Amino acid sequence: MMHDPAPPISSRSARVIRLAHEARNVPVALRGSRFAPSGGVEELHLLLRPTKHAPAERQLEWLRRGCDEVLADLGTDPAACVWRRFFCSDLRNQATTLANNPFASR
Repeated sequence: MMHDPAPPISSRSARVIRLAHEARNVPVALRGSRFAPSGGVEELHLLLRPTKHAPAERQLEWLRRGCDEVLADLGTDPAACVWRRFFCSDLRNQATTLANNPFASR
């Protein structure tokens, strides 16, 4: 996991840490930011992207495993995830796959 300190995002001494990560066991790249406001609730914004082509089912599994890995590396419980958004190349044909996938539909 790569952490790059960034300048404060406000005058209240909040911190932003930029994140870059390549998953160890699946073809997934991550970019994101960790917001750590002084005296506030920490917030993570993560963008995970498969780095190889595969059927949607397989890519969703890679994304789940990559997400679990990076959250574990950051000491964050995966259950703390508030929401997820998926960008699809062919939503009409991938909608059922998304709806039936526990990672995509929770």
